Amino acid sequence: MDLPTKTSATRKRAASSWRTTTVLNQMVNQKEVRVAVRKFILLLALASVGCGDSPTKVILPPEPEPEDVTLTFTTPWPRNVGIPVEDAVITCLEGCPKSQILTTDSLGTVTFPEVFPPLKVEVRKPGYITQDVAFLINKSRVVISHVWPDEAEGTLDRLPIPKITILQWGMIEIGEDGFTGRYSCPTVVVKENSRKNMLHVMEHELFHAHQSYVMSGETCLITKKWIDDDEGKAYIEAWEEDKKEDRLFFPMDSIPHYQTPGENSAEFYAWWAGEGWDLNGEFDPEDLCIATARCQFMEDYFGPRPNGYP
Repeated sequence: MDLPTKTSATRKRAASSWRTTTVLNQMVNQKEVRVAVRKFILLLALASVGCGDSPTKVILPPEPEPEDVTLTFTTPWPRNVGIPVEDAVITCLEGCPKSQILTTDSLGTVTFPEVFPPLKVEVRKPGYITQDVAFLINKSRVVISHVWPDEAEGTLDRLPIPKITILQWGMIEIGEDGFTGRYSCPTVVVKENSRKNMLHVMEHELFHAHQSYVMSGETCLITKKWIDDDEGKAYIEAWEEDKKEDRLFFPMDSIPHYQTPGENSAEFYAWWAGEGWDLNGEFDPEDLCIATARCQFMEDYFGPRPNGYP
């Protein structure tokens, strides 16, 4: 599925949330580093002899041998496995004896021959975020993120979410048995049968990412429940007020899956921030704010409602 070109704001966020930073990136030339270490050890040995010590046998560390390094590039989900990303262009930036550009096969793998780890590569494929990654270990699995659609820009700017959040985005194939969406920190997974429905599910799952941020900040280590935070308590109070005054948004408020604060708030946000489901007019986003208390909650915490809806 082709995705629209990202706006500059989304591009900046995507780049800042995904670009890998590591001490390895500071190692400009691995061969020079190895040579410098060997020279330093030799100088120490010679200095000890010059100070009147008995001659010292100099034992230098063995020169590292080059090796073939295989990398596999996948989507984040399913967890620990992913889906292979074929035809991604992988450019060796550091660790290769010469410039090398390879393309992933049907299993998402490439093999760089006779390189000196650590290896640093650039990953590039249309629809995915371009990134630089460094590796110490052969046979590493590399998870890469889809580009966020332009429609995500408002929510990415509006909701505090972990900067490490990444996206897996795709259409449900005919006859495929799957789910519409999932958030498993740090991954938002979206699968639906139309672009409009995919965007709705994306908004829902991004609210779960926001709840994760409230619970654990920039990590995936949960330290408290969202419903125990002031934000969660305020949503529950607003929801109870809407129920007491019979200000319910149907059919969302009658669906069993949305009868918990976490799910009700995520789905309510998706209707509040987006254009709704593509279901032949059965749901109308303009009717959402019959639930006045919850709409006020959204405005209090996340600003005026987007898209011009009341």
